Amino acid sequence: TCISELETHYLQQQSTEILLQNDFAMARLLCKLEVSGDKAATMASHLISFLRGNPKTTDHVESFVMGAFDAHLSKYAALSSNPRNVLRDNNLATMLVVCYLQQTCRSYLVSVLQPVMSAIAPYIESCELDPMRLAHDLDPCASSRNLYNLYCVCRSVLDAVFSAGKHAPVEMRRLCALIRGRIET
Repeated sequence: TCISELETHYLQQQSTEILLQNDFAMARLLCKLEVSGDKAATMASHLISFLRGNPKTTDHVESFVMGAFDAHLSKYAALSSNPRNVLRDNNLATMLVVCYLQQTCRSYLVSVLQPVMSAIAPYIESCELDPMRLAHDLDPCASSRNLYNLYCVCRSVLDAVFSAGKHAPVEMRRLCALIRGRIET
């Protein structure tokens, strides 16, 4: 059976109250779940969309994301000798950072990345380095040629990102500065 619009609104209101109670306690608890990969990306996307779309929470999303990141960084730093790799983790906290930036900076990201992605698309297949996948290629220079292709593709993406950095939205610059500061300390 379908629920009515009134029931949907009521459920959204109740969900919001639960997530907001005690300074986002429930939402922070969700971030402690051992979730990674696609599940983490889906949860993060929904949570960020929910928080950004709610008038009561829209001004607090960045602090929520940083709170989740700080909790993850503390846990990660206790387990790893190099906290600079914390963003390589594919868990809910890092996915929250990614989704927040994707949602708040979408037009900027598209304007910077779409042209370079279109330009490098024809070369992606020529970047394979896995010897098992190259086994069918009888060309002994394939590996070194593909390594050079990969370098060029990566260089193109990095050049586009670095040259557009000064035009990055305030939200992106602020969040990146906060993350860098937390990692360095």
